[in-house]
Amino acid sequence: MTYAETAPWWTALPAYRVCQLAGVDPDHLELALDPLPADAPAVLRYRPPAGPHPAGQVAALLDATDRAAVALFPHWLPGADRLDGPGTLSVGAARALAAEVASRSRGFGPFLADLAERALRTAAAGHAHPTPPTGHTEAGPTTDHAGTGPTTDLSRPGTTKPLGRSGTTTDRWRAGRTDRARFPAEVRAAGLVRVLAEACDRRSVVLLVRVPDGFTPADEYALSAAAEWFVQHGRCAVWFTGAPLRTVDRLHTVTLPDPPDVTPAPPAPGPAPLDTTPPTPAPARVDPARPAAGTVGAAPAPPGPGAVDASGGAVRPPVGASGPAEPPSLRVPPRSGLPRADSAAEQTLERALARHGWAGGRHWNHTLTWHTLARPYRLDLFWPAEGLVVEVDGPEHRERVRYADDRHRDAQLQLLGHDVLRFTNDQVLTDVDAVVGTIRDLLAGRRAAGVRYEGTRHHVDR
Repeated sequence: MTYAETAPWWTALPAYRVCQLAGVDPDHLELALDPLPADAPAVLRYRPPAGPHPAGQVAALLDATDRAAVALFPHWLPGADRLDGPGTLSVGAARALAAEVASRSRGFGPFLADLAERALRTAAAGHAHPTPPTGHTEAGPTTDHAGTGPTTDLSRPGTTKPLGRSGTTTDRWRAGRTDRARFPAEVRAAGLVRVLAEACDRRSVVLLVRVPDGFTPADEYALSAAAEWFVQHGRCAVWFTGAPLRTVDRLHTVTLPDPPDVTPAPPAPGPAPLDTTPPTPAPARVDPARPAAGTVGAAPAPPGPGAVDASGGAVRPPVGASGPAEPPSLRVPPRSGLPRADSAAEQTLERALARHGWAGGRHWNHTLTWHTLARPYRLDLFWPAEGLVVEVDGPEHRERVRYADDRHRDAQLQLLGHDVLRFTNDQVLTDVDAVVGTIRDLLAGRRAAGVRYEGTRHHVDR
């Protein structure tokens, strides 16, 4: 009997084009791409801001990809991991490495060298470069080449206009974007896409844009125009999911079925007869005296009406509590063996664990293939010998589809003999010592009981 091998679904989508994906739940699609399949392009998840001007949308997208490229340094520049700081010698070496990479690729040497220097200085400083201002001029922010030079006018395709300095840009932002403003937006788009593909070890890049509800016709036009511009100059693809773009009819629409191996979400509950405010979930509890049993931290409640707490759930925060930090607008697939470059919580937890010898043997963003016919799991933090899984959950884990999939996944991991601990980003960022102590206690209990997971043959790194 002969079996025909079915090509992956993403191969049917046109390259270097903007597509609107219909028929598929965006949450299901994101789960199907996590972990990212080995032969898939680098899929970058992007949540755009509202804005009626194409130039403003382009600026927001370029800034988001620029921040991602800086955070992923030195993975896109071979040899840069040996540099030890932003000193004169290290900066010169970084620029030389960038020039060498550009000489044997399509990269633009000066742009790559400036990006490498800026990323090296940012990594040494331990913080991201300045974020763009919340306001834009009527025409949107423009690329500045010492006040002169033509650029594409996105409101009139195929035309150019001279550039001048924007009078509404703050001095702090102008100082922070000096290096980026040296290059045209077209050069930045092409260079950043190549850098992100290299950092993800992929040949191509796809921007998965989740359109939020409530976009006006002007917002939809600006976003679609910016996407077409980015595809043209970045040489990548853009897939729109989420709310349909109803006023833009020139986009190619592709109908996809929901992935079959994603846990369906339960139906949303009806309105409560009296009190519509769900109770506050209990904190995660772990009993170190029972190390062999599957231990799951208290699962957050799925979304519902009411205020949103620091981890994104539908509960009321304490009076005077500060709101959560905004998640990055662009999410890059994590690299196996390392905490996410765009997750402050994972980076914080890794720095805390690195100080303790007992935390050895851990693997960040590890892919667990537990059955040949089942969807593999990406584990945020994993001790394979002891069978301990630690998940660091952002606000997206409060969404109904993700919540249901997490519960199904936790149950399956327990059946495989693992313990599972779940912490929210807010728990890690506000009390990392308590999080580390909980991990230490459970890890020590499993080691004292001689728990050794025998299924290491299922573990694969990507």
